[in-house]
Amino acid sequence: MKIYLIGSGMAASAFISSARWLQQRNDEFESLEIETLARGADLNSIAPAPDDLLIIANPHALHAPAIAAADNAGFQWIICEKPVAISKEQLSQLTQIKAQVFVCHGYRVQWGPRLIKSYIESGELGELYAIEGHYWQSSAAQRHINPNSPSKGWKDDTKLSGGADVLFDLVPHWLDLVCYLMGDAPAYINVNCYRNDPKSFRDSHVQVNCDFLGGKHSIGSVSKMAHGFGNELQVRALGSHALASWNFERPDEITVAKGHDQKVIKRTERTIGSGMPSFHSLGWLEGYVEILSQTLSAIKGRPYRSLPTLTESTKIMTRLFETMEKETL
Repeated sequence: MKIYLIGSGMAASAFISSARWLQQRNDEFESLEIETLARGADLNSIAPAPDDLLIIANPHALHAPAIAAADNAGFQWIICEKPVAISKEQLSQLTQIKAQVFVCHGYRVQWGPRLIKSYIESGELGELYAIEGHYWQSSAAQRHINPNSPSKGWKDDTKLSGGADVLFDLVPHWLDLVCYLMGDAPAYINVNCYRNDPKSFRDSHVQVNCDFLGGKHSIGSVSKMAHGFGNELQVRALGSHALASWNFERPDEITVAKGHDQKVIKRTERTIGSGMPSFHSLGWLEGYVEILSQTLSAIKGRPYRSLPTLTESTKIMTRLFETMEKETL
């Protein structure tokens, strides 16, 4: 088994750190080899083994072509960063993919969302009728206050970014989490965008509202314009019997409310992600460790916990692109 990695940024570094963590914690992965590939590397020259894994962590607009090229080169296992595509035309490249492709949506695979999902499926929340919440960062707010301070990066290049910012960088995470809890892709997505960046294509704040079959709805505020916030994601599942909420900044607890009362449930299990005790976990890396470890289990033919798939992501992105075509964003 060998891991090939395309990318050199934060996501690529997170995967390398996750692999090293697994090597230190599990003798089975001690000899796991990782080879980094240059952007645009010829994947057909690799001749991958059936248990080799390709991780795609390059800029947004390069994801879909890389998935298609890897599948054509014979890779059977792929992990790809979000979004899987930046247009309907790119989605068309992914309709005949034979490889098993998992998508790096690292929030929904963590303990809190998995527990809330179990409450929804068991009926403990009653009839689920809405998912609401926010996903807030402040990078665009910082650019607005001091536009000369950030150095130019790949997100300023539409050929690499895909011509959007929050819509492609954060909204896919939010939609994946919502759809995971709802159990399906939305029937319709409505988005309203605000731009404060000098580059008009960089949307800074997006309101995302979704309609689901059965009269269910979701409301989300997704932003890089939220002054004072680092990386706060809070999601609430509203049911007829109870409400359950999770905040990424407090990843090892969820709150369940019934009527006027609420209680905090703290994580005690240590099987998901890094396996560290509650309130001593790896933060942002937890999702990467979980996705990588469960993918490696799948490759070895062992039981593994559910992961975000290419099929799920393409359904969600199809709805998003339909909205982007119809509306002035």
